[in-house]
This record gives sequence, structure tokens and C-alpha cells, in this order.
Amino acid sequence: DTVKLTSGRSSLEHLETGVFTKHPLGKAVFDKSPEAYDEVLRQFKAEIARRWGHQDITFPLSALLTTGVK
Repeated sequence: DTVKLTSGRSSLEHLETGVFTKHPLGKAVFDKSPEAYDEVLRQFKAEIARRWGHQDITFPLSALLTTGVK
């Protein structure tokens, strides 16, 4: 079964922090190329704003629910 939910409201700054700044993705970019980090972050923020604007955003979420029999 698939469980479908909607996320809470997230600001652009919250997404920046959770998906890039404090996420292993951002760390990997910084470790590989510290000079590219700011540019990748700028492009990330610009694309989020282009797709969803500057207002708070909600996202569809889903999870696959499985059960097992012993």
C-alpha cells in the first residue's frame, strides 16, 4: 500500500538549509570544490524560486507501506 501525505509549509530558506546547506549533498559539493559551493547554492535557490515562487511551498509525500509474515 502507498500512504500519501502533504508536507508542512516550507520556506525557501528552510529548503536551502535542509536540502543543501546542512545536507550531505552540500557537504560533498563543498568538499569537492569550495569555490563552486556558493554558485551551486545560488542556482539551487534560483530554480526553487522559479518553479514555486518565493512563498511557502508544500510538497506531495508518499511512502510504501509493507508488512511481512513470519
